[in-house]
Amino acid sequence: LAYENKKRLESLDLVVISDTHGFEGQLSQPLPAGDILLHLGDFAFEGSVESEYKGFAAFDLWLARQPHDYKVVVRGNHDPWAYDFPKSKAMYVTKP
Repeated sequence: LAYENKKRLESLDLVVISDTHGFEGQLSQPLPAGDILLHLGDFAFEGSVESEYKGFAAFDLWLARQPHDYKVVVRGNHDPWAYDFPKSKAMYVTKP
């Protein structure tokens, strides 16, 4: 993950969340400012396949609205093995 910014990088501000299970909209909006937003697993909620995929798309749209330059989602035990995050362009980490 290359960090390209015109300002001199003296610090790196991380915003870390996890276990939202489809309830990320209940977090304060927007999230605190930072350089990187890390979601450390379990963004998905359980339901029918159709509702789960609608939830993935809603999570991606929510990520896209966040102010962070970089977004990284680490797969949790409830999350899909693969997802592209087309709106937010988040990096999805599925292996250690």
